[in-house]
Amino acid sequence: EILMSMWTYTERIKKTNLKIGVVANEILGWYEAEGLEPTIIKGITSGALYNRPELRTPGDIDLFFPENYDSAVPVARSKGAEVTLDDNHDVFDYKGIHVELHHRAFKTLYPIKYLDLSPIRFESDNYRGRMLNVKANAMLMMIHPARHFMNEGIGLRQLCDWAMFLKKYEDYPEVDEAWNEVKRQGAERFVVEFTAIAVHYLGLQLKDEEKMDRKIQGMPEGKDVGNNHGKGKFRSFCKGKKQTVCLLHETFPLFRTGLSVLEEIHLDEYS
Repeated sequence: EILMSMWTYTERIKKTNLKIGVVANEILGWYEAEGLEPTIIKGITSGALYNRPELRTPGDIDLFFPENYDSAVPVARSKGAEVTLDDNHDVFDYKGIHVELHHRAFKTLYPIKYLDLSPIRFESDNYRGRMLNVKANAMLMMIHPARHFMNEGIGLRQLCDWAMFLKKYEDYPEVDEAWNEVKRQGAERFVVEFTAIAVHYLGLQLKDEEKMDRKIQGMPEGKDVGNNHGKGKFRSFCKGKKQTVCLLHETFPLFRTGLSVLEEIHLDEYS
């Protein structure tokens, strides 16, 4: 019964992701016809990091307009979309898919003087378009869940996205540059804890754990991490993890049950 429920759920995820891809391409076509080039952020491009993108838990379609945002809502409305205006982003539903229009890629606590949001071209089996460059995307992947954690909370999808992002981009210098800015924004403790969860519970294997050791060693006094107070080796920290376990259990109350089910039905091939 459990296996059948999981199979049904997985098939529903696959169909939803396929639909999101079709709808995203259609909406991108609206804007391209008007000379606008929005950048896809979060969901779709995060899914591309997985070996099986169609099995990532689906979300919505997020479009960031680095310029000419004033034209974004009128174009959507001209296609019959009922757009709701919001301070953070404007939203509408199209063919059963939730769409968010963003005038900024992510919020920061302090202004960033030189923030390069230039896009790179993104191509996959189901999607086409622009995505944030690696540094900007890394900042988004760290800052966005930190803000979520302080407000409405975070989910396994965001943790898995971060693990897959690190798996692909860990040794890119742009990620180190993003980390330095994230520290200035005050989110370093969250990111270290978040990464520790990915390593200890999801099995992420960092190529350079010594680099993470240096990140922990470089944290300000008083910002104790796990039970090592910012002074231990990252691998030891992952296994000590007093505060990490607290963060994990508060954020993902069904996490252990979920892992047991995944192990039982051997979903390794989907990772």
